[in-house]
Amino acid sequence: MTCGPRILLSEGSSLSAREAITAFGLSGHRVHVVTSEAFCLGRFSRFVERVYRAPASGADPAGYLEAVLGIVAQQRIDALIPVHEQAYLFAAARQRIPATLAVALADFAAFEQVQSKAAFSALLDRLAVPQPDTTIIRSADDLMAERAYPFFLKAALGTASAEVWRIDDRKQLETLLPGLEARGAFEDRLIAQAAISGALERTQAVFDRGRLVASHIYRQVAEGPGGGDILKCSVNRPEVRALVERIGTALAGTAPSRSTASSRQKPEQHALSTPIRASSNP
Repeated sequence: MTCGPRILLSEGSSLSAREAITAFGLSGHRVHVVTSEAFCLGRFSRFVERVYRAPASGADPAGYLEAVLGIVAQQRIDALIPVHEQAYLFAAARQRIPATLAVALADFAAFEQVQSKAAFSALLDRLAVPQPDTTIIRSADDLMAERAYPFFLKAALGTASAEVWRIDDRKQLETLLPGLEARGAFEDRLIAQAAISGALERTQAVFDRGRLVASHIYRQVAEGPGGGDILKCSVNRPEVRALVERIGTALAGTAPSRSTASSRQKPEQHALSTPIRASSNP
């Protein structure tokens, strides 16, 4: 029987969670998972000791937080691992997290600068970090303004490739507009980013109070559903690492954190796109 620390993962549906489950399980930790789904991917791992149901963190953040804090207290959890956007919620509620619970979280103020694609784009501008030509969209008039096609339209908040549209012509934009207005998309802002060609590479980095601890850069070899990677290979990009380090330094004073950004790479040219996620370091 495993007697290692009890680890609670903030969700169990993603491939990231499934990879974390295996890593912790092989290290002898007792893995617990909280999920809003009855049959999440993590449930079927032999390393998962317990699965707890909770409201979806996006639909009911208050209910989700109460459920997690209850599990932590009742099950004597040793460490909380925010796998994805749940880290944003935990950072906002940091004062409610028991001091005895191990959790690596960036400061909420740092999250505010990277969690939103619009805010992250503004941060890149301030730091003179290259990015595709980007326009903040606050209204239907902004959206319908003349610009070169194709471009990518992105909601300020979204996971992976959700809420991202490639716009090839004005007719496509006109078709999309009513749905955006109906769900109040302009209130949170959208961004329009020019489409650029080149190989897609992603960068992940771990910072400890602004100090770059580690980074990993990899190229997409084969694209899966939704634009994800089904085959990738590691690459060495010192110039990209330097840009990422600049971002981490600007966010100095935060707790250990992990950020993820994507870029399109051409010979001697890199442009960071908006972040896919910003979360705590597991």
